[in-house]
Amino acid sequence: MRLVTFIHQILWHLILHYLVPASYSNGHCCMLETPEITGISMGGDVLFGAVLPLHMEKVYPKLSYNEKPKQAVCRKLSPETYLQIQVVKFATMEINNSEILPNVTLGFQVYDSCSMLQRELEGTLWMLTGHNRAIPNFQCQRKEKLAAIIGHSTSTFSILMAHILGLSRYPQVR
Repeated sequence: MRLVTFIHQILWHLILHYLVPASYSNGHCCMLETPEITGISMGGDVLFGAVLPLHMEKVYPKLSYNEKPKQAVCRKLSPETYLQIQVVKFATMEINNSEILPNVTLGFQVYDSCSMLQRELEGTLWMLTGHNRAIPNFQCQRKEKLAAIIGHSTSTFSILMAHILGLSRYPQVR
């Protein structure tokens, strides 16, 4: 049992310190220099997040070992997941335009994981950070925290996300 715990701790150390590196602050409050992440978001009083695979294919760039590796390129948009995102957007707008939640608006943040563990980690940290950057152990939310987070339907991805969210006291990975 101790060996399993030790291996688990080493894996988390590797994930948090090597897959998503953070550098020193450039002097601005709540800003660390890391690659910018793009996602789909819509503001609201109550926010929910999702890290889902919008693309089905990925192309990895060749490694030169002389420079920082480039991100994989996502290709072939998944029609099913794209439709799910559109349904989420439509349902959120319909709820906001109705009297279902008076004086409260719903919002969301969605990140494309491209079915890669690294991108799943980046998307989770992007939502927790509160900025368009994935920074481990850093939170600078100017808005309310996310009320719920939806993860990948494959357990390998969801377990990684659940561990990270558990550290931040989030219970909503499917």
